[in-house]
Amino acid sequence: MRRRLLIIILLIIAATQAFAQSDSTAGQTPRVVYLSARDLCPGHNIDVRLIDDGTILNHIVDSLKGVQPNAYPLISQWCNSQRRRITRFRNSLLDDYKWDRNLVWMDSTHCIIDAGPFVNTAQKRIELLEELSEFYESEEKKRIEEERKAAEAHAIMESIRIQQEKEDLLAWYQDTIKALHQEISTVCDGKTLTDKERLKQLKDLYYAYLSIYNRYDLSSRSTEEHRFEQLKELHQFQTEMLDSILGNNSYATRINEFSTTLKARCGKTHADINKSYAKAVKRMQVPVNFKTLAEYRRYVNGLREILIVQEYYLAAIDYRDTLASNTNKLQNLSSRRHKEIYTSYQQMLSDYNLLPEFTNQKEGEQYLALLQELTLVQEEYIAAFGRLDIIERRGDSIVNNCPRKIADMSTAYKQMAAKYDFVPSFRNLSGAASYNKHLDDFEVMQTIYAEGISLRNAIASKADTINGSRTAPKGLSSGYKQMSSYTVFTPTFSTTSGGEQYLSQLREFLNIQDKFITIIVTNDKIESTSRRFKTAFREYPNIGKAYERVLKTYDYDLNILSMVDINTYIRHQQQVLDMQAQFDEVLSGNEKSRYNERLKKEKDVANIKLIMHVN
Repeated sequence: MRRRLLIIILLIIAATQAFAQSDSTAGQTPRVVYLSARDLCPGHNIDVRLIDDGTILNHIVDSLKGVQPNAYPLISQWCNSQRRRITRFRNSLLDDYKWDRNLVWMDSTHCIIDAGPFVNTAQKRIELLEELSEFYESEEKKRIEEERKAAEAHAIMESIRIQQEKEDLLAWYQDTIKALHQEISTVCDGKTLTDKERLKQLKDLYYAYLSIYNRYDLSSRSTEEHRFEQLKELHQFQTEMLDSILGNNSYATRINEFSTTLKARCGKTHADINKSYAKAVKRMQVPVNFKTLAEYRRYVNGLREILIVQEYYLAAIDYRDTLASNTNKLQNLSSRRHKEIYTSYQQMLSDYNLLPEFTNQKEGEQYLALLQELTLVQEEYIAAFGRLDIIERRGDSIVNNCPRKIADMSTAYKQMAAKYDFVPSFRNLSGAASYNKHLDDFEVMQTIYAEGISLRNAIASKADTINGSRTAPKGLSSGYKQMSSYTVFTPTFSTTSGGEQYLSQLREFLNIQDKFITIIVTNDKIESTSRRFKTAFREYPNIGKAYERVLKTYDYDLNILSMVDINTYIRHQQQVLDMQAQFDEVLSGNEKSRYNERLKKEKDVANIKLIMHVN
């Protein structure tokens, strides 16, 4: 290290002297900047530590090894990258600048004083980095080769393992199939059975089984996938044969034992179902004639369908019990009222064949659907009792709320109700819906009649007021009779829309009655005011004479033939009220004497109106 420093100092002195001599003739000495090549390393992305100390490479390489499990390619790439950077910098020093012994002049004022030693050291580092790159590239190739050999060895072992597993599975299938075959042979042998029919059935099953079993080659040692699919298929077939066809709880056993179960469930109540099933089951036999797996599947499905059909026979008992319970309920209800409903129900029920005779699943589902709908129809018949009770009570209320004055309403209601047939005769839910709609329409008619009675009562009450008035204007009574003749009070409608029109007509007539009553009330007011004026006229007779002359001009021949006439007369009455109000204002004021004097000799009605401010 000391030797290196000494060399650097000597080079600096020599360089200084050389520049001093070359510039002695110059008027001014330029300032020289002396640099070390190490100072330029960062500008070339070079870690100067690589130049100063070659051992640091080992530390960097060790650190790169810990970056990832397989670091050889990364180390090689890093070495090549550093080598290329140092090489470019070295070549730049050699080719791009002016050399003077070991000095390198970058320009006239910048001098690299250690370029020579640096270039030598850089070359060593380049060589070392190249060796490291080649070494780790070689190591990576070795690692890849070792992995390849290991993978090949693993693949061979895995192939051996898989093949062994296949051979083991093949042996298991062969042993298991042979064992199951022996078991099936033993079961079908039936040495301990005495039932000849069952023995014949087992014999037929065994021969049918053999026709399928013999299709498979059990001696083959092939371990291909389709081979295992065949063995699996045969194994499943044997297992199902033992469990479902030949076992103690086989389909055939369950089918045969069902007769005992059904007989116990039927008892005496449903003995006809038990007899019907005994006939039907003879038509549900599934012959043992399969020779292929597809035919075997059809055979099994046939047995399963019989089991489903048997469950449907049990369900038929439950539905029959429900039907019987509902029938008893209807009979009990009819014992007190509406016997015609039960009679109609019996007629409807007699059209149904409630005896189950189905022999397949589809027929069974149709039969049960029929019973299910019939139970719902029964509920509609039961509900009809309640609805008819409500209708009868409302009908009695309508009739009882009709006083003698509107007895025609009661008669009309009875005639309308007599046209309706309330006895249900529907056979299905669609018919039940139509029947309920029929009752709904009648209930609307009842509502219309009830409101009509209320309106007629109100009309009768107002008619008494109008006809009983002693102060009604002359001609009002005949006018009321004339207007009454335009309205049909007795209902003749047969539809709900007609009923609404009828109610609208009654409401309109009530409005007419109100106008007649208004006329009577207004006339009473006019007469009362005239009587009150007579007392005041004793003191002011001229005003009284004027009032009488003006009042005569309001005489009106009351002849009511239409609403126009009614409204015209009401306006006439209002004019009289307005005139009376003007006279009342004068009589209530402080100028009664002056008005009495002005009217002393006045006989012209027009002038009187002008004086009294009457329109």
